[in-house]
Amino acid sequence: MKVSFVIPYTPIPRINKRIEVAEKIFKVDLLYWDRGDSKKTAIKDYSPETKITAHSINLDKGSIFHRLVKSLSFSRLALKHLKKEKPEIIYTTKTDMLFLVYIYCLFTKIKPKVIYEVSDLHKYALNDSKKITSTILRKLIYCLEKISFKSVDKLVVTSPFFWDYYYKSLISQNHVVFLPNSPNEKIFKDYHAVRSEKFTIGFIGKIRYKKQLKMLIEVSNRVNIDVFIAGNGPDYEELKTFSKDRNNITFFGPYKYNSDIAKLYSKCDAIYSVYDTDIENVKIALPNRLYEAALCGIPLIVSRNTYLESVIIENGLGMAVNPYNPNQLEETILKLKNKQVLNSIKENGMLFYKKNSNSIAEKKLLNTFKKLI
Repeated sequence: MKVSFVIPYTPIPRINKRIEVAEKIFKVDLLYWDRGDSKKTAIKDYSPETKITAHSINLDKGSIFHRLVKSLSFSRLALKHLKKEKPEIIYTTKTDMLFLVYIYCLFTKIKPKVIYEVSDLHKYALNDSKKITSTILRKLIYCLEKISFKSVDKLVVTSPFFWDYYYKSLISQNHVVFLPNSPNEKIFKDYHAVRSEKFTIGFIGKIRYKKQLKMLIEVSNRVNIDVFIAGNGPDYEELKTFSKDRNNITFFGPYKYNSDIAKLYSKCDAIYSVYDTDIENVKIALPNRLYEAALCGIPLIVSRNTYLESVIIENGLGMAVNPYNPNQLEETILKLKNKQVLNSIKENGMLFYKKNSNSIAEKKLLNTFKKLI
């Protein structure tokens, strides 16, 4: 049997893990949209038997109309691709890709099984603005998903709260599969704590949430810590300029996940995952930093009034702060410097990761695939 992955970006580590599982039992066909904003490193670890097709359509930052035009161009090519490949299973993500899969299912003689993965909810789908354009976008996205879900056999989510919060009315819970976005333990085999004299808090990933990162940078001197920031993103240059006269702030820049991530975590005593809770998706998502930090036994600092906070507190994995309160952040960092607190979090992290390991997630996905055969 054949499974086609239809992905609207160069595959990221999470998608690569799904493909690796599929390769164990299926012929795999990967179609992805190369938007011109990332290096083509995604294909290096795939099985030689996996068929890879990339369509290069540059997507510049701009209006949603610009994104729609480019998406339609990719969708047209994707429909031709699916008609040629005739997969028994289609694995996809994002609303526009799900809609094109729905269109394909309407006109194919034998409907494939469809798995739809959600790693975060669309910002326009969650907006509560009273503006006419925002209201129209919100309703349009919901209508597209409601129609498209007629073709969905399984919904894969990286946070169980996505179903409670948004998809409850679109699909039955017994068709939902929660896959924790846990890292592959092999990638972290070289992890070992390389502690500097000063306590170091790291931010690793896409560089955004500049208000919260500036708050950390400003507090860092008051509590005598180093800050280590690794990654790239929309706020990278602004934050680097903001930190230019601060000797305790280090920027690593872009990194390669498989080869660099263990080394990056080795430099950190705690991980900063304090995000802007004015963004609705932040309140309900579970970032992969949760599982990476747990595997390394490193505490997390997260935003209050989020689903992530409830997981952190329930499992003893770190502390939560008001994302706009520097004094509270200062108090929290001082508490985390305590060795007894750190040792307790390390033990809790190991227990948490064992219950949410990558191997468990792989087995769940493998069983999901087998049930669709």
